[in-house]
Amino acid sequence: MNLKRSQTLRCRAAATLLAAAGLGSGCNAFYNTSTSATVFQTTETLKFNKRLPNAMEDLFAQCHDPLVVERAQVPPLGSCEGQLLSDYGDYETQVLALALGSQPDLDFRSAFPLAMVNSLQQIHGFEDFPWPLQGCEVFLDLDMDLLGVGLVDLDAAWVTHNGLASLHIDFDRDTSFPFITGDIEGDVDCPNPFNEIFIQPALPNGSYDVTVSGVDVDLWFMFDVVNGEVVTTIESDVDIGNVSISPPLSSTVTDNVGGIEDILEEATGKDLDELEADLDDNLADQLAGVAAALDDELNGEVHPDATVESVDIVNDKLHIVTTRRTQLVPS
Repeated sequence: MNLKRSQTLRCRAAATLLAAAGLGSGCNAFYNTSTSATVFQTTETLKFNKRLPNAMEDLFAQCHDPLVVERAQVPPLGSCEGQLLSDYGDYETQVLALALGSQPDLDFRSAFPLAMVNSLQQIHGFEDFPWPLQGCEVFLDLDMDLLGVGLVDLDAAWVTHNGLASLHIDFDRDTSFPFITGDIEGDVDCPNPFNEIFIQPALPNGSYDVTVSGVDVDLWFMFDVVNGEVVTTIESDVDIGNVSISPPLSSTVTDNVGGIEDILEEATGKDLDELEADLDDNLADQLAGVAAALDDELNGEVHPDATVESVDIVNDKLHIVTTRRTQLVPS
């Protein structure tokens, strides 16, 4: 999908406010420029080094770590919302914070379907068991809340991805943050009540935490040249290894009803692949806003008379090469 252009603060507007604050111009906070000229053409290269990825990592560590993807809205500056610009430390981080400060909230309300959330507050029945449970029905009364996925340790770098110059953002999972938590009450109904005596104690009854592990979240903001300007697209890749529950379910449940992954799929109608796809779509859509200021700056910092010729990664830096007709100065 196309990364939507920000309609809020651009770099020049940020520079005006920074200058008013005594901080000087912020437009060149993230790049250096080299220029060469002939009689007819001037070539200018904007060289974005590690300063922008470093500022993103710093801002995330200060304001979002962990970033919880749940059915809620999150301000782009997270816990730093409303704090003084000087509190962000490094100048580059202040410039990025100022640019993001007027972005709309990240909207994760559709990260997980409402039907999935509601299913965690319902009774779900399981039947068609093999001997000796044939004819029995097991009921699991779920009173659980989907907390979401906690993301930590943002790592950012300029890379080449799918043949395009890209900004890569990588997240790790918050290992202390449960995916789902709450109570499960198990019950059984068998044609022979004698079987219930042995099955009932093995069913889950109490408070449980469901955790997703092996989570890896990658985002690539990919830059191409279309009609002489930079066009940005985004790719999201969410991988989830498996789902586990604590305390563990008994072998009676796992051998006959299935593990927690099977139970959740039966209850919610979503397997891990579908859950990953939901998160892929939502993250790609919502986290695009975090980098909207970057997209503005890439085009906003090109000379108004220049044409963007190429965008490449050179020695781990983003290079934007532009050309324009040389202005002849009368002798």
